Amino acid sequence: MIVPQSFWNMCVWFNRELEADIPEGSDDIDYAISNIDQREKQEVRDFLAKALTSDLSDEELEDIWFRGGALVGFVDRRHYRVYLEEIWRRLKAEGSSQGE
Repeated sequence: MIVPQSFWNMCVWFNRELEADIPEGSDDIDYAISNIDQREKQEVRDFLAKALTSDLSDEELEDIWFRGGALVGFVDRRHYRVYLEEIWRRLKAEGSSQGE
């Protein structure tokens, strides 16, 4: 599966060292997606929709996550799928609220 550059651009914002930069009332997902533009958000949303409905294993999703530059991880590999699904849901909701 080809992973778009926009996904990598989002992943680099998942970094414990940046936690102090996350605005009050926000979380790491909101912070990361706020740092990519609308075109990238759509690409990431489309990529995640495809990746999450494919036959990629939890291990493969973990690999994609870390190859993207994310420095936040989970002990249980199943959480990568859950976390990526949450990112997809938020991007989808954001797109819907903007009339996409």
